[in-house]
Amino acid sequence: MPLPARRKRHKMGIEKHPRIHFPQHRVFVRSRVCIVPGCKAGKIQACHVRAGYPEGTPSWAMGGVGKKPHDGFCWPGCDDHHSMQHALGEQSFERKYKVNLLGTALGLAKISPVMDVREFAKGLRL
Repeated sequence: MPLPARRKRHKMGIEKHPRIHFPQHRVFVRSRVCIVPGCKAGKIQACHVRAGYPEGTPSWAMGGVGKKPHDGFCWPGCDDHHSMQHALGEQSFERKYKVNLLGTALGLAKISPVMDVREFAKGLRL
C-alpha cells in the first residue's frame, strides 16, 4: 500500500522577515568609544536601544521578550554603562548621562559599512 502524498502547505500571505543581525555593523559600533562622555573603558559592546523606536519602524525590526532589535539600533557602550542602561531604564540613563541613545544608534547606522543597515536607517525618522 503506497503512503499518502505529502500535503502542500499554503503560505497564507505570511512573509519571511528581512535579516536583522549584521555582525559587520556590530564590529563597526564596537570600534567607537563609549557613548558616555569621559568614560575611559577599553572594552566596548554593541548595545541595543529597546524603547522609543522612531515613526515608521516595522514591527519585525523591534525587539521583544527574548528577541534583539535590528542591529541598526546599536550604540557603543562599555560593560558598566550597558549594565547601567538596563538597571536604570533607557530614559533615566539618557537623562543622567545627557546622551541620546537612539540618535547615536541611527547616526551610526546611517554611516555603517553595511549597505543594508544604511538603507534601513534611511527609512526612519526621529
